[in-house]
Amino acid sequence: MVAGGGGMYLYGRLGGNEHARESGLLSSEAAIDSVIVSEVIKLATQRQRPNEGNGQGHFWVGGSSFPSQHAAVA
Repeated sequence: MVAGGGGMYLYGRLGGNEHARESGLLSSEAAIDSVIVSEVIKLATQRQRPNEGNGQGHFWVGGSSFPSQHAAVA
């Protein structure tokens, strides 16, 4: 996602398209921000992954499954 935004930024920068440049910058920033937030939540909740333990996804036992980073970035 960050690479896609970076590509859009470069396209706008080199082509003189301010809208494309700003869209690339904002989308990259949003992807980076969502990764930071999801990692903080993962550290705070420590939820087990579905294939760990008894498969119930218990919180505060040392896992790193919640929230989904793919969903957060999208």
